[in-house]
Amino acid sequence: MGTSKHLSYTQKLCFGVGHAFNHMCLTSWYTYLLLYLQFVIQLPPSIAGIVLLTGLIANGLATPLTGYFTDRFKPCWNYGKRKTIHLIFSLASLITFPLIFVKFPGFNTLGYWSLLAYFLPLVIIWGISNAAVHVAHLSMIPELSPDQLDRDEITIFRYIFDVAADISLYIISWIILSAGVAAGTDEAVGSDDSWKFSYIVAIVTGMGAVMIAIFHLGTPEEIEQEQGSNSIEEDTAQDSNTARNSEGSLFSVNMNWSDWFREKHFFFIGLLLVLARMYFNLNQTFIPLFLQEGIKAEEEILAVIPLTLQVSGLIASCLVRLLLKVVNKKVGYMIATCFAYAGCIWLGYDSQEALQSGNVYILTVLIGIGSSLMLVLSVSLTSDLIGTNTESGAFVFGAITFVEKTLNGLFIVIVQTGHTFCEDCPTYYREVIAHGISAIAILSLAVVLKLNPHTVGTRYSEMNTVQGRKESVARKSSKSYGSMRKGFPILERPTISS
Repeated sequence: MGTSKHLSYTQKLCFGVGHAFNHMCLTSWYTYLLLYLQFVIQLPPSIAGIVLLTGLIANGLATPLTGYFTDRFKPCWNYGKRKTIHLIFSLASLITFPLIFVKFPGFNTLGYWSLLAYFLPLVIIWGISNAAVHVAHLSMIPELSPDQLDRDEITIFRYIFDVAADISLYIISWIILSAGVAAGTDEAVGSDDSWKFSYIVAIVTGMGAVMIAIFHLGTPEEIEQEQGSNSIEEDTAQDSNTARNSEGSLFSVNMNWSDWFREKHFFFIGLLLVLARMYFNLNQTFIPLFLQEGIKAEEEILAVIPLTLQVSGLIASCLVRLLLKVVNKKVGYMIATCFAYAGCIWLGYDSQEALQSGNVYILTVLIGIGSSLMLVLSVSLTSDLIGTNTESGAFVFGAITFVEKTLNGLFIVIVQTGHTFCEDCPTYYREVIAHGISAIAILSLAVVLKLNPHTVGTRYSEMNTVQGRKESVARKSSKSYGSMRKGFPILERPTISS
């Protein structure tokens, strides 16, 4: 269960910084891994793709599994289970991630299979570590405080630090990758540039070590007491682990991973978070490709547009708290989808000349605002969904993340496969954004319209309430003392006096 007091401002900041290194690693992975493997290590695109895909598969499969085991993990020392998982796998990331971007002497003489034997174990370990840190950090949100405003604030701080980490990464990369390139030239990245990637990753790793230390020193986590059996009878007797729902007549009880599939809000809010992440990640993937193929953007624009996307998202996330003072989360999410849809449609139907003259910056701001608000509000709603059932909160975030990564991968594979049949189509990625990614915003709007934010956290399945489980126990007890026959009621349990 969460702590009984409000978090201090310092504790919220310390928690927010706890995922920044993990996020910087993931951004570096998507942005630079293929570039590094193909042009620095000089692997064929197919082999480089195998390395990238292996890491994503490991990450996707590890997400729900680490969520399941994190909920059941019992540390051997006097330290919180979420922070223990976070620390162990953060250390694994600090070791493995820099090794992925280090070109050791003799790499040029190794065959492809030897290089695969080096990279695949590293990306598998890093993929699992990234998933474990992500789930452990997210699942702490509903545990840190029972106060909904506290949860909303730490969710916002988490996103702010993630975006700030992305901005820092882009600035560091821009400075280092441009070093040593003569003015007026357009020199491609080559095998001699391995030191640049090593410097980038070394700086990121150093920053990450500091962030991890701040998180563990400044973030509290209540240490769970040893509990006994999780039988239905004992669950119904644990008043300290129950919480009154919005209807006031039922009480929630301890839930394991399978219990969530009985709750309709698990699917509604889970879908909202999946769609929000898909919208954010797919725009990050395809906007640079659109700039390069669609409007033949200059190299400077290719660097500035991602920064514009992140900065606009950062500003929007800082304003979420003010927005929620005026409207509820449902209306806020609806506003976010309007920004998201407007940005994609504008990009699809504006003229190339207008986009080149500066409109691309305006629509990027709209996309950044929409994606940021969708992400922050969907994570906040997921924390509200978990409520007091923090004993299985990691599974909730893990399962949602697994679905999101799977759908993201399928979307990208379908789009890239389709491009092979239309190689001379300069508007291909524009159509993908205008019709494919904008459809995600419309679907998000349709889902949130069906959501009643006042009932989020309510348990509708009788097996997830104290009253329902008591009735289930009573039915089982009565059936064990008699059977229903025509004209004869079920025999009651005999009393002591009888």
